[in-house]
This record gives sequence, structure tokens and C-alpha cells, in this order.
Amino acid sequence: MKIFKTFLSFIKEISISVVLIIILISFLQVSQLIMPMSVEFSLIVFLIILFLAYTTTIWKEIPRDEREEQHQLKAGRMSFLIGAGILTMGAIYQLSQHEVDPWLISALIIMILVKVISRIYYQLAD
Repeated sequence: MKIFKTFLSFIKEISISVVLIIILISFLQVSQLIMPMSVEFSLIVFLIILFLAYTTTIWKEIPRDEREEQHQLKAGRMSFLIGAGILTMGAIYQLSQHEVDPWLISALIIMILVKVISRIYYQLAD
């Protein structure tokens, strides 16, 4: 019963996440799928709209108590570490191939900088 109540409270976030993941996976398969340019452009616009909806859903989260706030902090920390780890593995792989995508390195640098700057900001704000 507790799992069902938890699922219902996150239904908006879960549904947006699932559709967002499906669209992103379809972009990975773009070379095997023959999509007209209008369909591809529509998917890009839909991706942007969904990502903004997902971002606002996450941004508007307000914890009801300290326990829920701890869950949010742990989820944020886990997503940062996994994201940074995957970007690092991608950079290492590309370095071994002697072909590094600047977007990969830039994303990793920005993630690290934002983490450090936000940590300092919130430490000083308290």
C-alpha cells in the first residue's frame, strides 16, 4: 500500500520522465529510423517542452518534513554522481579513441562548477 501511495504522489514526475526517456531513446536510433525532417523537428520541440515541464516539476518540489528533504538531497546527490560518472567514463573512452567531444567535457565541467558554487552559496546563505 505504501508503494502505491508513493507512486501516486510522483505520478506526474514519473509520467514526464518516461515520455522524456522514450523520446531520447528515439534520438539514439535516428540513423536506423527514417524520420521526415518535420517529425524530427516536432520531437525536438516536444523534448524541449517536456524537459522544461520536468525541470519545473523538480524545481517546485517542497518537502513536507525533514525526512522528505533528506530523500530529495540523497536523490540529487545520487543523480549528480551517476551523471558525472557516466560523463567521465565517456570522456575516458573518447580520450582512448583520440577524439574528444567538447560537449562531453563542457557538461562535466559545468556540473562540477555548479555543484561547488551552489555548495558555497548555500553554506554562506545559512
